[in-house]
Amino acid sequence: MPLPTQQDVRVRFDVGTDSENIEQSIAYAGWYVDDISISTDRPVDNTPPAVVFSPPDVHVQPVGQPLPGFVLNVTDDTGVASVFVDYSIGGEAGVTGAFPLAMSFTDLTRFAGSIPSEPSLGAGDRFEYTFRVTDFDGNETTYRDSQGQPLVIEYRTVRTVNVLVDVTPTGQWVQEGSQWITRSVEEQAAVSSLVLPPSTLPVNVSDIWLALQHNYVLGDGLGGNLSFSADDGKTWSLLSPADSYPSRYASANHPMNGQDVFSGNSGGSVTTLFDLSAYGGKEIRLRFDYGADRAWDSTERWSIDSAAIQASSVDAEIDVPVELTLNANFPDPFATTTTVNYTVPSQSVVRIDAYNVLGQLVALLTNRVHLSGTYTLTFDGSTLPSGVYFLTMDVEGTRKVERMIIAH
Repeated sequence: MPLPTQQDVRVRFDVGTDSENIEQSIAYAGWYVDDISISTDRPVDNTPPAVVFSPPDVHVQPVGQPLPGFVLNVTDDTGVASVFVDYSIGGEAGVTGAFPLAMSFTDLTRFAGSIPSEPSLGAGDRFEYTFRVTDFDGNETTYRDSQGQPLVIEYRTVRTVNVLVDVTPTGQWVQEGSQWITRSVEEQAAVSSLVLPPSTLPVNVSDIWLALQHNYVLGDGLGGNLSFSADDGKTWSLLSPADSYPSRYASANHPMNGQDVFSGNSGGSVTTLFDLSAYGGKEIRLRFDYGADRAWDSTERWSIDSAAIQASSVDAEIDVPVELTLNANFPDPFATTTTVNYTVPSQSVVRIDAYNVLGQLVALLTNRVHLSGTYTLTFDGSTLPSGVYFLTMDVEGTRKVERMIIAH
């Protein structure tokens, strides 16, 4: 603002209130004076405002959820006059508009706000937007994504399935409430596994992730990782998280030697993401493995809190292929009991039997009407002699067969 041309000038800042109670104060009311400078010939600032914090290029929002709040951090030498969000819905022929963001009272570089009128957005709809920032000298910055395109909030149908159910533990895995925890009181000669039942992944999706919530405190000689199988457990491959494993197992005499593992201290419960997008439409199995080449102390553990497969699609419905399947039993070989998983595509009468190598029926596992879905049975072979047996599943003229081994 211009000052009088007299030689001696004093400047006074006055604040007024319409309240007669001078003792009353309001926590959020105030006038912030950050800096005062006097210049006889202030140069014009041609530097546009700088964005120091911004949202990701693409944000996925589940259908049915409102648009998230918009936040931007901006700095400028002369001060930020305004921040607007310019948006469009549905491309050039769709809805366009703009709304302002307000400056924070506690952080003068932070601007935040929400769209005044919430639009109705369904699967596949895209809310495209840019930030338009202007300073008091009229310099303007339009913030876009890293490719110079508008930022995007894409609405998708989201499907989440808990897969930490009907699991098969071996070795040192124990269940405590809803958690599965590894504990070791002695050196492990083999890998302890927690095998999840088969999961059929959807096909018409943009991405598929396994979200693992877990907590680990694992010192030297202790570690765990996650493997997957796309051939019903015949072969297994290491599944690496999006941000990689933190350590590599190092114990020359242990089966997990040289494998990437979770080890060290997670610092509490963390969520680790595994990308399963490449396996859309396939049936996979997941297995948690851990090893220890020494006894653990009382503070060391790996706990699995939850494991869920999350899929998102721009389509209104997520399609999961359902086929008639009889999965290999686990564990195999087994001495007492084993778990059998199978899937029925539509309402049908399902009969599952067990036969010995002579073709003699030794057990009837089920013979009833099933609705479409995936099922689990436990087969008790403790009274049968050791040897090779066959599981058969008959559904409306179609037969599936799997081999299993009892070893007492």
